[in-house]
Amino acid sequence: MQLLVGALAVAGALAVAGALAVVGALALVTGHELPVPPPVPEPSDGTGADELRTEPTEGVPPSAPVGRAPADVVDIGGRWRVAAPSPLRASGWSAIAWTGEELLVLGGRDGHPRLAAEAAAYDPQDDRWRGLPRWPLEQRRGAAVVWTGEVLVVWGGRLDEGEAGDGARYDPARDRWETVRDGPLPPLRSPVAVGDADRVAVTGATSDGALVAAVYEPARDRWRALPDAPDPGGEGYASVDARWVDGRLVVWGLADREPFVAELPIEDTAEDSTEDTAQGDTAESDTAEGDTAEGDTAGRASPAWSPLPLPPLPHLTSAKAAVTDHGLVLWDSRANPPGLRLDGNGWTPLAVGQVPGGRRTAVTWAADTLALIGGQRGTRGLLVGDGEPVLRLPRGADRRGARTVSTGDRIFVYGGDDGLGSTTQLEFWESDARLGPRASN
Repeated sequence: MQLLVGALAVAGALAVAGALAVVGALALVTGHELPVPPPVPEPSDGTGADELRTEPTEGVPPSAPVGRAPADVVDIGGRWRVAAPSPLRASGWSAIAWTGEELLVLGGRDGHPRLAAEAAAYDPQDDRWRGLPRWPLEQRRGAAVVWTGEVLVVWGGRLDEGEAGDGARYDPARDRWETVRDGPLPPLRSPVAVGDADRVAVTGATSDGALVAAVYEPARDRWRALPDAPDPGGEGYASVDARWVDGRLVVWGLADREPFVAELPIEDTAEDSTEDTAQGDTAESDTAEGDTAEGDTAGRASPAWSPLPLPPLPHLTSAKAAVTDHGLVLWDSRANPPGLRLDGNGWTPLAVGQVPGGRRTAVTWAADTLALIGGQRGTRGLLVGDGEPVLRLPRGADRRGARTVSTGDRIFVYGGDDGLGSTTQLEFWESDARLGPRASN
């Protein structure tokens, strides 16, 4: 991001033209260029258990003006492109992930309120789609989906007759789906899956309001049970969301209708897996030996849930979340300040000033930068860095409910509602300046 800001400062008033000229000379030209529409005015949006409940961070009232002036918004170049038409029939409730070479797109509503069991992969270098095998699960909606770096894991979701408690994983290297071994979790309402290359944490609320979690190890097709969160009483937990932050499962939502934030440390068992593999233990042999669904937990101390401070956001359960190298960031365009970072001192406001109006979808972009993509017609995307000028993208991809993922030099936007109805269109913004590592929504 520093590179872009520096380049803009040198280029001065010719920043946009210079950026577009550089991009036009690149060999990274894929898809079909999106025509630039006439200017559209920017819309405005107006400005746990008892043990897990805490008071909001002190000293940061929601109404306090924080950060920079609106003048610190700089238009940048790059271009939006429209990809070749998607072979999929539906887009609502779809899930996407970037593998480093392809964009995986899973399911979507196919005319019914459930996730279609079809998938496809898009190669931006060749502007070409390929169909993937149908996944071996019943059609559902609201499934938890996470990319580990090697496989795409899908778990849970809602069936026509209730919640599901099964899952599957897709390996792009083998172009093959496999069912996930049964684990210790019951069916969950709106489950969430997060994790890294070795571990996937799945969490959510049960039908009776309990907050449960478990860890799945894709390399061994093995589950490990985690302790349940303390019982809040009353109506229990609801509207749960979570992110993986430095080996911790950070969860937030409602506990008996009151907001809560909590964390649960996740033990790293990579050394155990490496040792087992070196001795010839494989996922198939491990399963065949009858390893329990809870996994090998003998001799290990159980992790404990800990409360975290509440962020001063009026709508915690609808805030967008992203994880940067500096930790978890929550973003609510209706709040002031709109962005907060969780650190050792609680929740610290991002120094981004007054961001141009319009609701957006937040995705992680780079080590310390967020990409905020337009969520309503006429709303331009932004690149936001803590203490840096806001960089405004060219117009494009302003769709509600779209799925987004960034790769470092591209931002993909798939599906959503373009104002005329549901669409399976894929667009992506690309730039010659690489801003950071791969990240997703």
